[in-house]
This record gives sequence, structure tokens and C-alpha cells, in this order.
Amino acid sequence: MEDIIIAFDAGGTSIKVAAMNLNNDFLSDIIIYPSHSHESAETIIHHFHKIIHQTFDSVYDGNQRLIGISIGFPGPFNYERGISYMKNIGKYNYLYGYNFKGGLLQLLITFPTKQQDDNLSIVFANDATLFVLGEFTKFKSKSLKKMMG
Repeated sequence: MEDIIIAFDAGGTSIKVAAMNLNNDFLSDIIIYPSHSHESAETIIHHFHKIIHQTFDSVYDGNQRLIGISIGFPGPFNYERGISYMKNIGKYNYLYGYNFKGGLLQLLITFPTKQQDDNLSIVFANDATLFVLGEFTKFKSKSLKKMMG
């Protein structure tokens, strides 16, 4: 059984997403979706849920298990609890104070993917931090000695 993580980069205009394994290998292409960042919290969370299913389905051959979701999200944001504190900055205003992590977990319990770990983990982190980490990982094999971000 291959463990799968679905990685998101949630921007104000678009969401980029891909399925990855635990070796940081891409199992799918990076797909770009509109963010719907001006919509209601319910619309946004259902949009993320739909993307999770589509991404997992694109790589599922009967031997994969979804174990985690990683979401790079702009701040201000309580990354540990999964709550946005963005307000009046032109994106995700309706997520202000909303428990995004809890809402997404509830949807995934109610409507799970084909093969989903019972202890599914959803982790949020700053989108810029994850960008730098991703670039470092990408170029690490090219004898990169230093990086700044």
C-alpha cells in the first residue's frame, strides 16, 4: 500500500495541487484550480473537498491510501488550529475565524475518499515558507549549498 499526501498551495487567485508520496515524488501533475477566495466559507471548503477527491482519484489504482493533506495558506492564519484571520485584504474574507481544518475533516469523514486513513492528518503552514521548502527540496540534489527565502 502506497501512502499518499495531497499538497495544496492556496493563493488568492488560484489553488495549485498535486498528489505526492512520502519520498516527495510527484504522483500527479500540478493542477491549477480557481481559488473561489471571494466566495462563502462553505463554498470554499466544498471546493477544497472536491479537489481532494479529484486529485486522489487521478492517481488511485487500488494500491494507495490517503494519509495526509498539506495546505500552504497565506496569513494571518493560526496554522496549528486551521483558522484564518485574514480580513479586508481581498481574499478569503469569509474564512475569518472559521475552523477550516475542522470543517474539512468533517467533510472527509462524511464523504471519504476511496481509501482514506482513519487518522487522516491535515496540516497548514505559511504558503511562502512552503514555497521555499519546496524549492530547496527540488534543488537539493543539484549540490545546492545555500538558499535564502
